[in-house]
Amino acid sequence: MDRSSLHHTSFYVGHAISALPYIYFVDAYHVQPYDGYWTLGSVLLGRWNSINTAILKQHLLAWLIKGFFLPLMFIYFFNDLSRFSQRDLTHLINFQQYFDTIYDACYFLDVGLCVLGYLCTFRLTATHVRSAEPTASGWFSALVCYMPFWSLINSQYLQYGGMSWGKWLSGTPTVYECWGVMILILTVIYVWATLSFGARFSNLTHRGIITNGPYRWTKHPAYIAKNLSWWFISVPFMVEGDIFFRIRQSLLLIGLNAIYYTRAKTEERHLSQDPTYVLYSQWIEENGLFRFLKTKR
Repeated sequence: MDRSSLHHTSFYVGHAISALPYIYFVDAYHVQPYDGYWTLGSVLLGRWNSINTAILKQHLLAWLIKGFFLPLMFIYFFNDLSRFSQRDLTHLINFQQYFDTIYDACYFLDVGLCVLGYLCTFRLTATHVRSAEPTASGWFSALVCYMPFWSLINSQYLQYGGMSWGKWLSGTPTVYECWGVMILILTVIYVWATLSFGARFSNLTHRGIITNGPYRWTKHPAYIAKNLSWWFISVPFMVEGDIFFRIRQSLLLIGLNAIYYTRAKTEERHLSQDPTYVLYSQWIEENGLFRFLKTKR
């Protein structure tokens, strides 16, 4: 066995050994000991009479989510790391360079936090998965926003791109800078929303109700900020073409907005199984940033 193989073997053996006291400690203070791990263990031991199929399904869905998103987020993370590390931060001389650097840094931080969230699903720190999204609509609306599905959806159905905001406003420096600052503000809000999750971030799961940060004003600050930023970045209403082509491009971006609206609604439906979220949702409807949109009954 070479040195590299020996190192990897020692790594896995060390984690297996350290898992034993962790499992013992967690089980000793576990409020609900008959969870997904216990159920999966019952399956492996052939104890069919003690299996709760609903718990087993949720447990397997949670691992499926982690198995899909964790490698994807690692790829995003290292791609952003490579791009960001190539920037020369000592020679930033104009607004565009500052904008590009801050924008890339925001998404680099965001993806790094996402990787942390998918790694740190520990019951000991209350960052475990309480439940996974059970509906096909919830899964579909989330997965189409990520590779490899997004490349197909974008190229075939939602290619909304317009004239780049930088090209559109290149002749008006003051407006150009104000527009760019607005994009950065929206991007910072989006990253702030991810930061508010801490180690609890992940798609398609309930890992605790978040009410701090921008979530004190709205239930979906990340989606709102991200979707608004796309309008500022792509400006599909300023494409080179007639009015009908501009309307078409704008409608395509509205289609993407509709996907995120569906994501938001399926997440609300999922989280509403938790009484804490129901109370939070009611408070936001009465006191949130968009309370004036509440429909009178």
